[in-house]
Amino acid sequence: MLEYLQGFQERMGFVAAVDSIIGRRNRSTEIEEWFEEEEMDNLFFSLLVYIMEQTLNENDQCTMENMAAFLEEILPYYGREFSHAEIYRLTEYMVRDILQNKGEEKTYRVMDYDQGMKEIRIRLIRDKITDGGRIVYQLTDQGYNLLFRTREVDKELDFRLEQLKLKELLKRRNYRHALRQSQELMNMLRQKEHELELFIDRIRQNIHTIDRGEHKKLLDETYHLLDEEYQGMLELKEQVERDEERIYQEQADHTMEDEAVAEALRSLAQIRQNLSTVTMQQRNLIGRRFEMNDIYEETIRDSFYTAMVRRYDFQKEIMEPLEHVKGEQIASLWKLFVPLKRPRARKQLLLSMPYQPQGKLREEETEEAAIEEEVFEVDQRFQQQKRRDAIHVKLMDRMFSYGNDHPSYSFSEFYQYLKENAEKPEVYTEEKRIFLVMLKLYDYKTIDLEEWGQREDKEIPEANGEFDLSYCLYQMEMEHPDFYGIRSLSFEKTGEKFQTEVEEDVEEYGGMTEKKVRRIVMDDIRITVQKKESEEKADVEESAGNIS
Repeated sequence: MLEYLQGFQERMGFVAAVDSIIGRRNRSTEIEEWFEEEEMDNLFFSLLVYIMEQTLNENDQCTMENMAAFLEEILPYYGREFSHAEIYRLTEYMVRDILQNKGEEKTYRVMDYDQGMKEIRIRLIRDKITDGGRIVYQLTDQGYNLLFRTREVDKELDFRLEQLKLKELLKRRNYRHALRQSQELMNMLRQKEHELELFIDRIRQNIHTIDRGEHKKLLDETYHLLDEEYQGMLELKEQVERDEERIYQEQADHTMEDEAVAEALRSLAQIRQNLSTVTMQQRNLIGRRFEMNDIYEETIRDSFYTAMVRRYDFQKEIMEPLEHVKGEQIASLWKLFVPLKRPRARKQLLLSMPYQPQGKLREEETEEAAIEEEVFEVDQRFQQQKRRDAIHVKLMDRMFSYGNDHPSYSFSEFYQYLKENAEKPEVYTEEKRIFLVMLKLYDYKTIDLEEWGQREDKEIPEANGEFDLSYCLYQMEMEHPDFYGIRSLSFEKTGEKFQTEVEEDVEEYGGMTEKKVRRIVMDDIRITVQKKESEEKADVEESAGNIS
């Protein structure tokens, strides 16, 4: 394959994101005729920028009504005036029909010159349900990348992209998310340090497996990651210190609540520690980069030197002459081989000494408190993600096993079944998990297992704690390759409302928790099960046998 086409599919991923808007499907001819074509494109990107602003602020103020109000505010710039009902219809069309592709998965075929044509998923926004029951919209990582790169952020500088996110979060005083973003920067540097260590190990093991271009690429990537971004990290650290001073001043002036002040100061202190750790890691990696280069050059020189050294045939030059030794030379030969085969122990040592208790070697490693806290928090978050993934897989498994005996059932019936038969039914209702999963499944409309099994891009997915249908199906396939004999599941609304009350543990101020009852109201959903043809045929034959 041509070297300059390496990673070509990633370039096309950016094109696919742009095409999802410019070459949009599900067009409404009536609404599109309200504008010139270029005007509609500008409106879509303006709406995405608005969603990004609300996502960064994390104020849960990006509902359909908020977006309609935003469009109503900017439409006069296009010389357009519409009624409130028309603007709301325009908003629903832009969000649901185009950006969300009417709830259906949107894919784009790209060429991977290593593996061939494959499909990638395009999803610029996602929706979530707040504690108050409202549906709000947020940007996905694909949406972030699209908007940041349209502002000419270089794709090669992913570290700068994360740095820019942190800067924007600090500017909007979203310190809780800024803390998480600072930890992501630390993880990126640790990953780069790990890559350098692996590369150095490969150099020491076998220099001939290392390509000169690979060495230069890693050297250049490390340079961009460290030298060019070091000053930016110092500026962010100064910005954090200025924010701390400002908050202390506002606290003195009594313009902020004490609880909000304490939380903001805690987050800023941890962010400052993390940024100090990042700058320290950058300095260390700069040294490691030069060390890697020195080891590489030295190993290359040694390999050339070894190639020029005369090599001997051990059998011919050593063993055969020893076989012809005679006379007094045999005694000298004996002196050579005895120490090699049977060394003499020092007899002055006491026999009991090897059996004495040995002192324990203690290896102390000191790290900054911020690093230890961050590692613990990452491990804890990883365990929580794994637990959520396991619950999602178990929930889907129960849904399929229940569907094996019930060709058609409602969500309310399935929910009652879980309450009566699951050992711990509360794990399915915590964080509104089962209700959000059902809404996601309704968005899919149909789970076609035959179509899923024939997909060419069957790479093992990662759920990361969120509900991912492909991940659940992969895990189920290991235990039940036939999926309980089910070919597909279909989801549609029954027209009735499902209501229930869920008891939750709510953490109050001071670390105390108390039980609260939350009322859940949603549309009831009908699940229709279609079994595989072989089983349907067997059922028909069995019925015919019973009749005869």
